[in-house]
Amino acid sequence: LNANQQKYISVMNLNVEYLAKLIEELLSVVYLESGSKGLAKNPTNISSLIQEVILKYKDLALKKNISLSLVNPELSLPETGVNQEKIREATSNLIDNAIKFTSGGGKVEISLQATVKDIIVRIKDTGIGISKEELANLFQKFHRATDIMEYNYTGEGLNLYITKLIITAHGGKIWAESEKGKGSIFSFSLPIIDREELSKNDKLQSFV
Repeated sequence: LNANQQKYISVMNLNVEYLAKLIEELLSVVYLESGSKGLAKNPTNISSLIQEVILKYKDLALKKNISLSLVNPELSLPETGVNQEKIREATSNLIDNAIKFTSGGGKVEISLQATVKDIIVRIKDTGIGISKEELANLFQKFHRATDIMEYNYTGEGLNLYITKLIITAHGGKIWAESEKGKGSIFSFSLPIIDREELSKNDKLQSFV
């Protein structure tokens, strides 16, 4: 191929990748909204799972000169029953957004906390923040905050909606705290495993 042909093929490839991602997101929405099948879940060390996700984003954070870290990696936490693939997806969406809207020299910090019934995951950034007016609509389908649209990025406003569906499907909650120009904190909770319930529920699969 000559240089001109390679240029057009490169553009076509980017568009195909974008469409494939969009189709995958729409399929996830349909699947999670239907609520007809439930999610297969396993007992999981959430700290280890999140460290895997952080590792995936280390290079991206490094390129933007952003500090990305888990604040309390040695914290001992109870297990939670999750679909590991979906919780990776939800956490990835939140970390990706935090890096995307944080300028070079900023920080993205993930912290974990155990309460009596839940494990709480917090993703805190020093990014552009979100206005109070937009917070109420943040997790709606196809919503993109108007102040964020000043920035050059792609997306159809589905990531946060999908993330909410995933967390809700696990019996958890998700919320955000932010102020424009002062960064954001996105948090979600996941129920701690009830071992008696685990043995009764065929959607929760224990380790062999």
